[in-house]
Parts: sequence; C-alpha cells; structure tokens
Amino acid sequence: RDYATVTQEPLSHSSRRNCLAEFRNGGRTVIVEEVEHFLDASRVTCPTVISCVPRFFNYLYDIYKRETSGGKMSEEEEEAVLNKIRAFFGPHVRSTVVGGAPV
Repeated sequence: RDYATVTQEPLSHSSRRNCLAEFRNGGRTVIVEEVEHFLDASRVTCPTVISCVPRFFNYLYDIYKRETSGGKMSEEEEEAVLNKIRAFFGPHVRSTVVGGAPV
C-alpha cells in the first residue's frame, strides 16, 4: 500500500521534508488548512500517516465530549462514539506524528 499523509503543516515546515520521500515512493500528501476540515480529508484519503498539531487532538476530544454528553453514557454507547471517530481515519493508519511548540 502506498503512503498517504494528511497534515495540517505547510510544505515549508521542516517535518514536511518527508514529503519528498513519500512522493518518490509513489505516495501522496494532503495539506489541510483548517483543523475542522482534517476529518473530511482523512475520510477521503484513507491515510497511512497522520501528521498534526496538538490542537487537532483537542478538536477530537471536543467531539468526544459533545457526543458522549461529558461521559454520561454506558460503555457500549461510549465505544460506539469512539468507533465513529476511528472511522474517520480508515483502517490503514500506521503512525501519527504530533508536534508543537509554545509560541
């Protein structure tokens, strides 16, 4: 399976230098400008690598809290919410790269 990366980092970011290796090996990279569009891009791309900033995981946690009413549900209902979130990424994710620095 070829590499497919979904990232919020611009090509000028130092970690995006990995794109060259991905491109050389037939991979593709989708760059998302807004964190709110990350899940849509992941659903379409079926990434093998997700590269994002911590804000993205805060966004996922906000979705989780909203869907679970702050944790007031059964384990089965909570698992259904988690499976819904997992489904956005597809079955091919091999790794996640997270980075951030204080400004």
